Amino acid sequence: MEANMESSDHMEYLEEKVAQMLMQHEFLNNTFMSIADKLDHLMQAQTQNQKPMSTTSESHETPPTNKTTTKRHIKLLPPSDFNRDHAKGRTFLNSCELYICLAQHQFASESDKVSWVLTYMKSRWASLFVN
Repeated sequence: MEANMESSDHMEYLEEKVAQMLMQHEFLNNTFMSIADKLDHLMQAQTQNQKPMSTTSESHETPPTNKTTTKRHIKLLPPSDFNRDHAKGRTFLNSCELYICLAQHQFASESDKVSWVLTYMKSRWASLFVN
């Protein structure tokens, strides 16, 4: 970003970056969900292959009629604590945004998201900012 950009240009630039990040997070979320679904499918196939074979010569296996599908949730690691180290700032922000994107159901409002992020700003300058 240029140092002499006007505030409206800054805002437009930031809005574009946020839109790009949201698209990336949506893509990652869809990718993770696709992987989880494929893993479920593979685990079900593996479980079915491990069933003992029937001892009768005429084995007629009927497909389950009341099969419930369980949706797996990815275990998310929360971001590391942030101490305002500029070199680690982007990493911290990305990990927070990814967590929030993948666990949207845990956040009822924007203030919930902000409050959650602030809980990871515990040391040095970051804690002063939070206070």
